[in-house]
Amino acid sequence: MKTSTHIIIETKNSKFLPIMLMLVFLWSSLFSSITSAQVESQRFGLFVGIDKYTNPLDSLSSCVNDAVGFRNSLLSDSSLFEHPGNAMVLTDEDATETELKSRLSYFANILNPGDLFIYFHSGHGGQFSGEDTYLLCHDEQDFSDNELAIALSEFVDGVQIIVIVDACRSGGLINKADPQKPSTDLNMTSTDLNKTSTDSNDSWNFASNVLSHMSIISKGSDPKIDNSSDPKIINYKTTKSLSTDIAFITAAAYDENSYTGDPYSLYAGYVIDGFINGDGSDSTTADGYISFWELFQYSYPLALSNSTQPMTPQYSNETLLTNTIAAAKLAKAAPDPFEENDAFGEAIQISKDEKQWHSILPLGDNDYLKFTLAQRSTVEIFTDGTIGDTELFLYNGGQSLIATDDDSGDYTFSNISQTLDAGTYYIMVREVGSNDTIEAYSIYLTIDIPPPPTPENLTAEGGCLPSGQPIGSGKMNLQWDTVNEAISYNLYYDDDSSEPYDPQVNAQEGSSPVSTTSNTLSLTGLENHQTYYFAVTSVATNGESTFSTQVSTVPHQGFDVIPDIPFEVNGTGGNGEVTLNWHLIGNARSYTCYCSTSATDESEATAKSKSSTTVKVDGNLTSHLFSNLVTGQTYYLGVKAENESGDSEFSSQTTVVAVKQETNTGDTVASSSSSGGGCLIGKNRENCSNTGLFPLYFTLLGLCFYKRLFRYAGY
Repeated sequence: MKTSTHIIIETKNSKFLPIMLMLVFLWSSLFSSITSAQVESQRFGLFVGIDKYTNPLDSLSSCVNDAVGFRNSLLSDSSLFEHPGNAMVLTDEDATETELKSRLSYFANILNPGDLFIYFHSGHGGQFSGEDTYLLCHDEQDFSDNELAIALSEFVDGVQIIVIVDACRSGGLINKADPQKPSTDLNMTSTDLNKTSTDSNDSWNFASNVLSHMSIISKGSDPKIDNSSDPKIINYKTTKSLSTDIAFITAAAYDENSYTGDPYSLYAGYVIDGFINGDGSDSTTADGYISFWELFQYSYPLALSNSTQPMTPQYSNETLLTNTIAAAKLAKAAPDPFEENDAFGEAIQISKDEKQWHSILPLGDNDYLKFTLAQRSTVEIFTDGTIGDTELFLYNGGQSLIATDDDSGDYTFSNISQTLDAGTYYIMVREVGSNDTIEAYSIYLTIDIPPPPTPENLTAEGGCLPSGQPIGSGKMNLQWDTVNEAISYNLYYDDDSSEPYDPQVNAQEGSSPVSTTSNTLSLTGLENHQTYYFAVTSVATNGESTFSTQVSTVPHQGFDVIPDIPFEVNGTGGNGEVTLNWHLIGNARSYTCYCSTSATDESEATAKSKSSTTVKVDGNLTSHLFSNLVTGQTYYLGVKAENESGDSEFSSQTTVVAVKQETNTGDTVASSSSSGGGCLIGKNRENCSNTGLFPLYFTLLGLCFYKRLFRYAGY
């Protein structure tokens, strides 16, 4: 249903008419693009079918099929019902009173004037005492006529609503014999009233009660509402034009039952069949479209004549029903044009985005189809229809089963989604469940080529190769596993580990990301001693993969260049020890660390002075521990880097105080375990050994021990 925009000018003075017409012309010229972009009216629907109730004794058998079948019949005309997502189905356990109210409120909040809302409900109905009536929800809660009136009153004026109810005693729309009924309030004409029910004792009139409540709500005088403590309900003042905006179709009169069937309920089945056979029911000329009035006119005599007990369909607002098209007329079921396709060898070709109509006839019929993929792709196969229960099978080219599905599609229909390699594949469809045959079902194939796989095993090397061969200053070598589907790769990098990667960080090869067709890449022009983070993606015609696992490394100079002076040098004091720390110098083979009690200068002479201890450590270390220090002594520490090309200068000196020890261990400083033992302050490292005074000291200590032992033993 589409709307157009009109500009209407009313004036009491005709001399202004030319000016106003000119303004209209200018307005339409300047803003034609805005006018053409106006939001078009849409169709929405809530389709409720309840077979299962909390009380098993209330169970029914065909109401879910009613809701699904009616919804699918409306969706068959995509030119009117353009967005299938606007058609919600609520069945069985989901159809609680709370959820039903929530869904109606959801639609009331999103619909705009000019939109059409269709509410279809198939299930139990009943009556409270007096004239209060209700629809029974799955959780045995009553959704009363008053509550439906409140829900419908939430819709803004200009939204048209068609309510179709197939429930026991769902009729009694208007009782002309009862002067208390709201026919005058509703401004309904005689053509709007179905006169098949004239019993003055009419007390089950669901549609009439709903409209009556809405009429009272519009005047703000319904005691059931005004006495509520809920301000939202108290403030309801509907502006809806009840006589033009709302129409009802119900299955039976106030004192009659409606009946289940197979596969549809008796009345709902005739309504659904009206999409095929109802065209022309309201006129002598068929136009290829089915109006809601034609659905009623078609189903009315069939329900009257084919029910074993009286069942008189009811309606209100013939004008709205007549002027609202339900859908284009559906074609009658015809012999399957793709038969014979009952075996692998007879499989019918189906192409990407193709929709085919088939049937499962006669009993035991199987339908085979096939498709071919040129490259690895994600396929989705699904069946759909008005009624039927399909089972779907997917086979590879060797006719081995890959996947099967029963009801993952729309209700009793099927859906399979798989990512498959290039090759030929087969589909088989058969009927399963309560129905022996399926007069018509559709099968649809989508083929999506997924993005290529994510590259694996990304590595980054800066400074030097493990062999010692230099890479180069500010340079980084990267490598990752080849991805067969990729036509190129994007290398992302940043000096920050968080994503997305900053395009402002640059190398000579370009800003992030850098594109390459190889699985290796060298970046140059990076900042030495700066940590960089890297990730790579693969790129193909169908998109880009996700990021690989992130790696990081630091570019620096090679061993062919004298290493830089260590930086970020600092020290920390411990319990009778100090630790010297520095930043890694990538092309250092080793470091020389010193710990001195004097601060004469920051040169190598200081490091070799009589007051200093020097230690050489491996080039991959960034700290060294000096232990066994003098109590409360201040120490001066520094470090230099070394490789085959030479040594750097010593770093700037850092000062650390050894923490006071509980026991004075003497005037000593110890190097790391790699230094080969302790050293006396003032002694060179190479002069230290375990000979001289140390053996004599331990010998005397032992004699004292044995002397005390003999004394205690009585010797």
